[in-house]
Amino acid sequence: MIDQPQPPSTPTVPTAPSGHTVSEAGPGSPRRRGTGPVAITTAILGGVALLAVGASAASGAVGSRGGTSESGVQSVSARGITELDLEVGAASFTLAYGPVTEAELTVTGAQADRVELRRERGSLVVSSPDQIGGSCWFGFCPPERRLGSSTITLTLPQKYRTQLLDADITLAAGAVSADGTFGQLDVEVGAGKAEVTGAARELDVSVGVGEFVGDLQGVRTADFEVSMGGATARLRGTAPDEVSVQASMGSVDLTLPDAEYRVTSAVELGDLRNELRTSSTSPHRITAELTAGDLVLRNGS
Repeated sequence: MIDQPQPPSTPTVPTAPSGHTVSEAGPGSPRRRGTGPVAITTAILGGVALLAVGASAASGAVGSRGGTSESGVQSVSARGITELDLEVGAASFTLAYGPVTEAELTVTGAQADRVELRRERGSLVVSSPDQIGGSCWFGFCPPERRLGSSTITLTLPQKYRTQLLDADITLAAGAVSADGTFGQLDVEVGAGKAEVTGAARELDVSVGVGEFVGDLQGVRTADFEVSMGGATARLRGTAPDEVSVQASMGSVDLTLPDAEYRVTSAVELGDLRNELRTSSTSPHRITAELTAGDLVLRNGS
């Protein structure tokens, strides 16, 4: 009798170990913001890194056009603005203040003619090309198109250095340097570096594979979401009411004012180092969720 072949058995899928949770008295786990632009950017950059390197090498023949150096100055009225909307691609951007009567945008380098300054009611908008496609692929550019090939400076009248403005900064693969007095400050970094100083009441930072560095006074609430990059921030003045941290494979290093904090954390394959004074009844709350990420909480005394 011929043996009949037996159907293959279904393999047993191993179950990943559950995360280890460390918790002190305080609120529940930090909220999840879901899949946002930074998470999507991180997934794309991670998944196509090898392809991008090869594509960048070949892009000299495909996207050689538009590489000439240009320069230009634009200006619009800054009267009554309440918000800055800064969309920075593969460029070096600086927010400055000076003896000007209007908002002035100075641009030098490749694709200078594609950088735009405009007013949208109370919002002052700057937009620059992200250079995805053409001679740049997924943020990876050949030498003549990399960071520094375009330089953008937005100069505001001097009074706005201390006048409260909301700011929304989106950075693709370049660099941002900004100083000011901000109300709501949102910073989203794809694959570049953003450095922000001054003051802010509310801080919201999202980092893909790039870097955020901040030194800010008077922050009441702060939210950090880091995928594969890093965030380093020093908050000065009065202790913030609430700080939320979510790190996937990246790292967050926070220096906070000397005070007692109520810290709640959920750590899975990550590392949390807490150097703060803690109390289960403190009104200053910190919630952290780490998935293969690292968090350091430092005392700013």
